Amino acid sequence: NTSLIGCVSQMSIIEACVQQGNGSQPTPPTQVTIAFVETTSAIIKFEQSSSIGVTNYLVGLRAENENAPFIYNIT
Repeated sequence: NTSLIGCVSQMSIIEACVQQGNGSQPTPPTQVTIAFVETTSAIIKFEQSSSIGVTNYLVGLRAENENAPFIYNIT
């Protein structure tokens, strides 16, 4: 199969691309401030990460009890 041979012949290029991103993590958001807090909600303001490819953030909310589970929201 010629498509398989073509793919295998480019494997070093594909591997180099994957290895380049291996171990890199996006930078965190900056200027994080909490503008408003209620029992079940909060308004959090921040500047986006400067990293390319960041499409959303996962925000966790936990009650004062440090053993309580986090409640997550994707923003």
